[in-house]
Amino acid sequence: MERVTWVIPCILVLSILAYIPLATYAYQGGVAYRLQGKGDEKLEQIIDLAEKARIRANVSLQIAQNLGFDISRLREMYNLGLQLMNRALGEGNYSYALQAMNAFRECIRNSTKMIAEDKSNISMGWIGLTVAVNRLEEFVERVNESAEALEAYGVDVSSVENLLKEVNDTIAEIKSLLADGNVSGAAKLLGDARAKAAEALA
Repeated sequence: MERVTWVIPCILVLSILAYIPLATYAYQGGVAYRLQGKGDEKLEQIIDLAEKARIRANVSLQIAQNLGFDISRLREMYNLGLQLMNRALGEGNYSYALQAMNAFRECIRNSTKMIAEDKSNISMGWIGLTVAVNRLEEFVERVNESAEALEAYGVDVSSVENLLKEVNDTIAEIKSLLADGNVSGAAKLLGDARAKAAEALA
C-alpha cells in the first residue's frame, strides 16, 4: 500500500519532468551550429540548460529509487552526464554540454517509463490525461512564443495573454486533481482548457 500511495503524485512529477518534445532535439542541433566560434557567453547558456536538466534528472532518479525501482543503469547514465559536463567546463566545448543534457534527459525519460510500465499500480486513464496535459502545455508555450513575436511588431496581444493565463491556471487545477486521483474532474477541466487555448490561437 505504501508504494501505491507514492505512485500517483510521483508519476505526475516525473511525467512533467520527462515531457521533452522532439523539437527540442532539433533545436539543440541548430544551437550547436550557431554557437560555433561565438565565445564563452553562448557556452555558458548551453551549460546552464544542461545544469537544469541535471537537476530534473536527479529528482527523477530519487523518486524512482524511493518507489523501489532498480536505477543502477540510470545512475550510470547520470554519472556519464556529469563527466560530460565536467569536460564541457574544463575544455570550453559546448558539444559536451549538449551531450550531457541529452544524457540527463534520457534519465528522466527512462525513469518515467520504468514507473509507467508498472501497470498494476497505475490507472491508464490517469496516464493518458497526464500526457494530454503535457501536450497542452507545449501548445500553450508555442502560442505564447507567437504572441511575443507579434508584440515585438506592435500588435496588441493582451487578450491572448489573458487567455493563456487562464489556461495555465486551469492546468494547475488539473494537476492538483490528478494528484488527488480525481480523473473525471481533471478530464472536464482539460476540455475547458483546450477550448481556451484554441481561442487564444484564433
